[in-house]
Amino acid sequence: SEEGKRGLTLFSTYVDGIRTQKNLEVDNETKELIIASSLPRGHHSFALVRQTNVYMSQAIIESLSFQGTLLREEENSCFIEYIGDSYTTGYSLQGSKEGGGYDSFYDDPLDAYAYQSAKNLHADYSINAFSGAGFAYGYTKFTVSQVYPYTNYFRTDCVSYSPKRKADIIVINLGTNDVAKVGFYDRREQIKEGIKTLVEEIYSYHSKEVPIVFCTDATHENNDPVMSEAMSEYFPESNYTFAYLTTNNQKFNGHPDAECGNQQGKELSDYLKEMFPDLC
Repeated sequence: SEEGKRGLTLFSTYVDGIRTQKNLEVDNETKELIIASSLPRGHHSFALVRQTNVYMSQAIIESLSFQGTLLREEENSCFIEYIGDSYTTGYSLQGSKEGGGYDSFYDDPLDAYAYQSAKNLHADYSINAFSGAGFAYGYTKFTVSQVYPYTNYFRTDCVSYSPKRKADIIVINLGTNDVAKVGFYDRREQIKEGIKTLVEEIYSYHSKEVPIVFCTDATHENNDPVMSEAMSEYFPESNYTFAYLTTNNQKFNGHPDAECGNQQGKELSDYLKEMFPDLC
């Protein structure tokens, strides 16, 4: 990619819910990753989780080898879909390169608020996050609503998004890039239109009854009034709310570090348990 390392994709492994490896590198050649070995007999759970921002690189799993019996994991009672930008992709969460600046090697969404809140709630999840993107403006050549309708827009725009499970809760953390690009008050109507388009898409894939939680930090930098205006004007019957989290501590390249991301994840999971006790 233009930013970051060409072709590099990072993964983490989890065994029985514990993160056992991170920053496993896959480049432009086929590579074998060992998820776990020499485990005692019994039931074990495994996860291979992508760390790298989706438009930075693409990777394909060619095969999976194991000894034993592969069992299907039971669904958790709650399924949350997260839609966000660099706060959700864990932009520079692990640090910044020597001399400053950005390097995709330091990204890590697994210690950011979204993954952490899903883990805290033992919820199933989907993360649609695009660093630098916004409702209508940002630092990418696309808006979130342009790429959301596809399974993976950056691989092909011929495969539509078709979630196998309807979300019980939608969490949206967007708007920071709109504000950074055009300010709080300029092009307000265009941002509202971007919100309208994305929410219409969400409703078409899930349901008009699904609750939406706009997730922002305590600075309200995500332009909350514009979101409220758009929802009240275009979706007066909608079920939406705001969750305010600890302010971004701007540790690395203006973004949260792992400690802040974990704290935000705890606050969001506590909020969701309070608001949706039957689901969480």
